[in-house]
Amino acid sequence: MSWAASEVIQIYLGTTRVAVAGHDASSPAEEHWLAADSPLDGLRKVLVLLDARRAGWRRPRLAISLSGALAPPFFLEPVSGLVHIREAQEVVAHMALEATGLEGPCDVWLDAWAPQRPCLCVAMDRSLRGAIESACRRSGARLVALRPWWTLAFNHALDRGRGADALVLAHDTDAATVLIGGTGALISAASHSPVPGTLALRDLTVRALLTSNLDPGRAIRVAMRERHGVAAEPAPDGPPFSSPLEAIS
Repeated sequence: MSWAASEVIQIYLGTTRVAVAGHDASSPAEEHWLAADSPLDGLRKVLVLLDARRAGWRRPRLAISLSGALAPPFFLEPVSGLVHIREAQEVVAHMALEATGLEGPCDVWLDAWAPQRPCLCVAMDRSLRGAIESACRRSGARLVALRPWWTLAFNHALDRGRGADALVLAHDTDAATVLIGGTGALISAASHSPVPGTLALRDLTVRALLTSNLDPGRAIRVAMRERHGVAAEPAPDGPPFSSPLEAIS
């Protein structure tokens, strides 16, 4: 088989779990979950799987989603005298390790930064990013997207008309990411890894609701639906590797 020009293969990378969907033309929604020793080990296993099914000259296009442990969010509050994006990037790069708990040098992304406004930031270990890009190049694949999975979860909530003025709990294999949505945008975000237990997760949610002055009815959960081996077709209204929204009440 060969990939259609428009098809993008969806890959999820966690610290010890990896998934791939859309790699089989006979069953585009099929998912495979694999155990891994590390995120890079997981990616290599997926690339081997894709290479074994590859035929023809077309390069597979990959969209990789990262767990909240690998791409945690944080916010940059307004800094007096900070007026240029380049300066903001330098500030965020220095604060990323303390803000996220990541251990090595980080690459950071700023979402629509502007002076005197809080800005959503995302950090990722620089060496892991480089290794992911190198592995894709060596395999002959084209990396078209590298993003946190929790962004898909939040966008899913928005698509369902429930992300604005709400708390979204994005629950993946590694982390619980608490996202507070304003009018179509995030105003607070934090990943908690490893995933807290049930009671701790509920307490975390309640505290976030109180801090944000949100009604408990505005709390929703987007949970990753992990499967072992071949999975059935996912819910048509959900992002890859996720279940429909469930109320936390």
